[in-house]
Amino acid sequence: MEDKRYWLKNRLLINLGFVPKLFGYTDRHLYLLTNGKLKEYTSGVEYYFGITLKGTETKPEQFPRALTENGVIRAIHAPFSKDSYPYPFLRRIKKIGIKTLYQYIRYRIIARADGNAWHRLPKAIEIASSIGAEKITIHAIDIILAPHARRLFRELNTLGKKRRLMISLENVPRYPSDQKSDKSEWRIAHHPVELIEYLKKNRLDAMKLTVDTAHLAASGYDVHEMWKKIKQFTGHDINSAISHFHLADYDAENDFDAARLGDGVIGLETFRALINDLYHLHYNGTISIEVAPLYFQKKIKLISHALKRVIMPSEVNLLEEEEYLLGMIQELLD
Repeated sequence: MEDKRYWLKNRLLINLGFVPKLFGYTDRHLYLLTNGKLKEYTSGVEYYFGITLKGTETKPEQFPRALTENGVIRAIHAPFSKDSYPYPFLRRIKKIGIKTLYQYIRYRIIARADGNAWHRLPKAIEIASSIGAEKITIHAIDIILAPHARRLFRELNTLGKKRRLMISLENVPRYPSDQKSDKSEWRIAHHPVELIEYLKKNRLDAMKLTVDTAHLAASGYDVHEMWKKIKQFTGHDINSAISHFHLADYDAENDFDAARLGDGVIGLETFRALINDLYHLHYNGTISIEVAPLYFQKKIKLISHALKRVIMPSEVNLLEEEEYLLGMIQELLD
């Protein structure tokens, strides 16, 4: 059996989420991170569509050549378009009051892609394949809420097979209070076991899951217990159902789903146990640590820093970010 650290290195991807370019980090910085100390612990990046104020990319040549030509982008996240779930008018007013800056930026500033999933998702799959990615993460709810959803599932599955690209469907957070009024078919968007069952039942063999731990916690699930259910349902053959993980903790007090591992309700021991399980189950997919970069976490200064960088561009020191990520990786291996 291969060494655990070597096993993790071959699966672990750097993931700065959607925020880098908006707040000081560039594609060059991302490339530099992959070739510094993190090179000993990671094997590429998970890149996001549409992480600039200009909107989402529409052709392969718009992606950074340093990343595409060196095969650094192993996974890519499909573009955002709007809030994942529909909300009644009164609920929307309430959300304005409680929404964090993180969520507002995510869904209102960078969600610049085509709102029509029939247009947006096939195009994203074509581009992801063209730049050499192995897989694309798509929010499951984006397909479920689309017109003629069952047909879209089949169309995307066929396209994934044609382009030899794994489609990894991500569970999206849904607060327990909101689940009470949901349609029954929406449940598979936040419940991994039911999504696995749906994919198998409908023979969608080019689709597996991206399991997002923070999204599970935000949806009211105990991550440790849900993981046990996933293992039981798959007969411990997790490679048949899961191709990617987003590891992040959930800060319930601030409703923040990109907290440092161990700084939320999930806890570091749960993440360590998960990694250990994946190792012993011979998991052959990929894993991203999807926590917010340190620079982004200074929420109060985000806007002023962004404006300052436009007026007075300056070099970003990545050493602190590098050590931050290294610390989390090493804690997982302890």
